[in-house]
Amino acid sequence: MKTLTILVLGLLAICSSPAVFAQRVILDDSLSPRQNFSLDLKWGPQDVQQALGALFADQNSLLPPVSGYLSGVDVRLDTSQFVGQRARIFLLIPAAIAGDNSGGTLEITWQARGVFESGSARPGQAVLIFEGLLEEAIISGTFDFAITAASAGAADSFSFELTYELEVIN
Repeated sequence: MKTLTILVLGLLAICSSPAVFAQRVILDDSLSPRQNFSLDLKWGPQDVQQALGALFADQNSLLPPVSGYLSGVDVRLDTSQFVGQRARIFLLIPAAIAGDNSGGTLEITWQARGVFESGSARPGQAVLIFEGLLEEAIISGTFDFAITAASAGAADSFSFELTYELEVIN
């Protein structure tokens, strides 16, 4: 009976921990100039000769990856409900990206300017881009994105929408 009491008290302590109930909320980014992106993936100038050789030899496995760039993407997130609180903000890459048939090779990397952190992710991943005290109602920064994928299966163009989630740190 004593062991059962200790187990129950332990479970109650764990369940009452703020970390157990920490939930992420989706942040409104409607103040950002753009929320939805379309992009054409291409071979770089240095890869065209290799790509042509692989195509003429009918050896798709030798095709170099394709890439695309989005520079100067301004992001403005409404954090007004959380001013004065410590928080983490995550960038989520959607699991399903229209036009991505690259077999899991798609990768998005970014350089951040402002308060956000640089990083990289694959579809379906969330990456921490900010951790700290929210002092303003709008948190903003700029991203330069680079997207790469295997040539085989990559569509001529694809589109995706990024999502930003916030988690309050207690």
